[in-house]
Amino acid sequence: MVQKELIRSGTDELLIGGIVLTGGTSNLAGITKLAEEVFCVPVRVGSPFNVAGIKDIVAHPEYSSAVGLTLYGAENEAATAFRRGRFGVTRAFKKVGGWLAENF
Repeated sequence: MVQKELIRSGTDELLIGGIVLTGGTSNLAGITKLAEEVFCVPVRVGSPFNVAGIKDIVAHPEYSSAVGLTLYGAENEAATAFRRGRFGVTRAFKKVGGWLAENF
């Protein structure tokens, strides 16, 4: 299904650098080998990194999307606060870290 969509959109040739699998499905036995056979490019499993303080909790591929979206939101919150004159990056990261610690 993914391969068909990549071909349909004309982006299938942009995968020369490979594919990074994330999420719980990336833990399935043999999934990287299968993906390499289907897409004919290198495939690896990705996990969150550079997450201070809670690395041991979220350093697994099943948390990649949640961590990525949270960090993205924190960065945008910090940029918005800076534009509004309420520069509070430290506060934003403390809130994100607290939320992650409570929920994971």
